[in-house]
Amino acid sequence: METDGFKTIRAAVEGTPFKEKRSKFIGYAFPVDTRDDIDRNLAALHKKHSGASHYCYAWRLGANTPEERTNDDGEPRHTAGPPILGQITSFGITGILLVVIRFYGGKKLGTGGLIHAYRTAARSALDRATIVFKEFESSVALQFSYAQLHKILHLINQYDGKILERRLEQHCRILVSVGNSKLKSFSENISKFKGVGIEVR
Repeated sequence: METDGFKTIRAAVEGTPFKEKRSKFIGYAFPVDTRDDIDRNLAALHKKHSGASHYCYAWRLGANTPEERTNDDGEPRHTAGPPILGQITSFGITGILLVVIRFYGGKKLGTGGLIHAYRTAARSALDRATIVFKEFESSVALQFSYAQLHKILHLINQYDGKILERRLEQHCRILVSVGNSKLKSFSENISKFKGVGIEVR
């Protein structure tokens, strides 16, 4: 059920360049989980296209009460960021950064022209993206002896768990993320191992 997760994109994509009155617009979409992901991708685009005149974007994080922002990057107010965000909303996705870079061609496009250009370039990137459904997950902290490491890792792999943190010493600690639909079964099977501490966060 969609209430048990959210839609996002599988991988970063580049849209088809859109040209209008000698200006060129290129859309890029990135899957993101944090503000750091957003900053890192924006910095990479600035480096890749150092000659662009504008780097306009919108992003959305979270599912139940998503956080979102837009940036017109010097274009007239509401002519770039909001049209880009509108495409994110139209596709019903989150965990995404959508950027449109512009190479200025020397002619002004006007408010309507800018909105159309940024919307079109943003849509082009999303049309190329693979949209996937991601299940909500829970974090599970595990504590166990090093002798049990192989069995624990094998079980984590069986449940498609993602290791978030690990400290592998005589007494090991692992923080793993597990899909909510598998959480009960995972916890029950982990509990069968003698002396393993488990805490669902």
